[in-house]
Amino acid sequence: MKVSKFIRRLATVKMSMEAEADNAEEMRAELEARRQQMKDLLEKQEAAAATPVTVVVQRERRLRSFSGSGADPVNDWIEDARAMISAQGLTAREVADYLVSHLEGPARREIRCRPPEDSRQSQ
Repeated sequence: MKVSKFIRRLATVKMSMEAEADNAEEMRAELEARRQQMKDLLEKQEAAAATPVTVVVQRERRLRSFSGSGADPVNDWIEDARAMISAQGLTAREVADYLVSHLEGPARREIRCRPPEDSRQSQ
């Protein structure tokens, strides 16, 4: 009887080891799948890092105000204003508002005192 008990015990151990082997095989397969996923992700990241990225940072350049008094030549201010306007792509109304916002003192008073017809003609 001891032999039959031993054989039954041996059969139980064998079944347990087979189950453990199946479990280990499933774990190996899952591990291999995870490794492949990790490899794919790393390849994508390397490809993205190798792709050059162009970043354009527009320098903020400001138009200085014009007052019409002093040694500030109007032609220089007009040239600067034209350069700023062309770089911004504004509508006619936006251009007018932009230019008036950069006038001060006598120059601003002159523009504000003009009748609307004169303002439209100067555009």
